Amino acid sequence: MEAKTNGHDYAGRFASKPFALQVKLSKRSWWEVMFLGGATLGEWQTADVKRGFVLPLPWLQARTKWEDVDHSKVVAARLWCPNGEMAEVRSTGPNRVIQFKVGGVSTAGPWIEGHVLGVLTDDQGGCDCWMWYVAGGRLIRFQDNILTMHERFKVGPFSIEALDLKL
Repeated sequence: MEAKTNGHDYAGRFASKPFALQVKLSKRSWWEVMFLGGATLGEWQTADVKRGFVLPLPWLQARTKWEDVDHSKVVAARLWCPNGEMAEVRSTGPNRVIQFKVGGVSTAGPWIEGHVLGVLTDDQGGCDCWMWYVAGGRLIRFQDNILTMHERFKVGPFSIEALDLKL
């Protein structure tokens, strides 16, 4: 898929912008992780897109793959928000970073209510989290417990195994 609009190289123009502006122009939030050793991986880089696009382009949203990240090597993560804010969490050990989106699908198509990034803070499931609240256009911080957090979002219980977490 080529990123062209009216015959112009959209991706090339987009790439020339500062990263925070790229996120703003994408109109959505993005996660980024840092591994042991300092290497980073952005959500936009997990989309299996040909031709080497490594930009936070809006059309990549449905293709990104948190589940393919080696969570045992993640030491920190960031949540880049389209309002210019950025949240960061630092892991206290392997498999301790939480990331998920809250939303659904209707006849109008998929929608995202929020994007959550957090870190487990104890072995009982306590966590410190940030959420990009899409409708409110703001970043909020909250503490919760991953074992009961589903009640906050009115969904079924989270699977610790599916989230690749270790309590």
